[in-house]
Amino acid sequence: MNPKDTLFSRNHSIKIKGQLIDFSVPKVMGVLNVTPDSFYDGGRYTAEKKIASKVEK
Repeated sequence: MNPKDTLFSRNHSIKIKGQLIDFSVPKVMGVLNVTPDSFYDGGRYTAEKKIASKVEK
């Protein structure tokens, strides 16, 4: 099997819409569900200030 055909490829970048995204350095991303029917927090974080506070955590 060719290494470039696996998840362990040495290429750590991709091009999206003409911009090169480098994945050789770790990236952090989070998703905050703020819908009123959120199953995790019961929709307690609907006010903008509460949402911003939760994002900062």
